[in-house]
Amino acid sequence: MDEIAGYRINEQLGSDSSYEYYLAAPADRLRLEVEQVVIKTQQRTLNELLFSKVCKHFAAVHQADHTYLCEHYEVGQTDTHFYVASEHIEGGTLADPAREIDRQDVLEIISEASLGAHTLHESGVAHNDITPRNIFLGALTKLSQVGILSVMNPGQTLAGAQSATPVEYRSPALIQGEAPGRASDIWALGVTLHKALTGTTVYPEMPTDSLLTSVRHVIANAPALSDALRNGERHIIERALGTSSEEPYETAFELNQALEAEAKRQLEMLDEQ
Repeated sequence: MDEIAGYRINEQLGSDSSYEYYLAAPADRLRLEVEQVVIKTQQRTLNELLFSKVCKHFAAVHQADHTYLCEHYEVGQTDTHFYVASEHIEGGTLADPAREIDRQDVLEIISEASLGAHTLHESGVAHNDITPRNIFLGALTKLSQVGILSVMNPGQTLAGAQSATPVEYRSPALIQGEAPGRASDIWALGVTLHKALTGTTVYPEMPTDSLLTSVRHVIANAPALSDALRNGERHIIERALGTSSEEPYETAFELNQALEAEAKRQLEMLDEQ
């Protein structure tokens, strides 16, 4: 693909079961003062009603404070493709960072990502696709690629769809049909934190031969946290996943505050050594 809707494709960034991702020069009509944008596209067109719902969804996202959110420039479709154009950040992602990151960095990154999620929630929008690959590392951490599976396929559970989001980042309640919201995004942030700190999934025994068997495993088994976690980190993740004896975090802002406190505590311990 050389071009889509006036965006001149420079390179393909990757693909998943639902979308292809490209780095592209922005369409001239937008008059953007940036050299490159990210294009997320699907070889599918939406009917007028569904396209209107998707546009309203992104309009709500656009109203949110974008300090910790990537800007979405345009949602559109051609005769053959649906696409979303969004901000490109040079620092890579948490899944593939352009610089080395340590434990302190991870706590700060997820703390800022939590603020991005909270901003969306306060605007009435769930991100619904929080994974390491959708956390971008610039001068500030930014969440990107707001999930629209539930908008494009209303009423469809994960078991009935080929979701682009790995099953481990979907809460059991979400998998079983609960609407995405604060709790499911906080779950995903907890799993992302675990992955970034330990390099392992919270479902180490999860089969990967099919989506259905993975879904059944998540529903039937509690998350298993790595022994590599420090006590404070473990406590935060357990509350995010709802497996702690304490009440789960009600908001992503509460998660942000807990992460900031843990980062400060670990830094003070380092200074004392």
